[in-house]
Amino acid sequence: MKRQPVRILAEGIKLIIGLIAAVLLMHFSGIGCPIRWLSGIPCAGCGMSRAVLALMHGHVREALKLHPLVLLLPPGALLCAAYALMPERFPKKAVNIALWGTAALFVIVYTVRILHHDPVLYINLSEGMLWKMIREVKNVLSKLW
Repeated sequence: MKRQPVRILAEGIKLIIGLIAAVLLMHFSGIGCPIRWLSGIPCAGCGMSRAVLALMHGHVREALKLHPLVLLLPPGALLCAAYALMPERFPKKAVNIALWGTAALFVIVYTVRILHHDPVLYINLSEGMLWKMIREVKNVLSKLW
């Protein structure tokens, strides 16, 4: 069954509104990256938002320092839009290979960045909300006994 162009556009608009709302919520709440906020460990996409902003301002070198895979976003977005409009033109196997390949690339780049002590990817478990909650529970329990 073919998807209606109006329905695709409506879904795209809902997605964009949801993403903007999530970004605004994280920005104004001070959370930033929800994974780092919760665990104190950066995610594989850490630095990507700042890299996109740098790229939008024409600072390619700075963007690549913030996240080496930032240049995959523009063609990736175009491919996603094309797939949303014409899914029948994309072989399922090719789509799966592209998705798994991109995920593998993110994991490889993340691992290399961690091993080379990339300053964007600092790990500080004591800053994570989980660690703070554990510390607080331990504090309360110590007062009970």
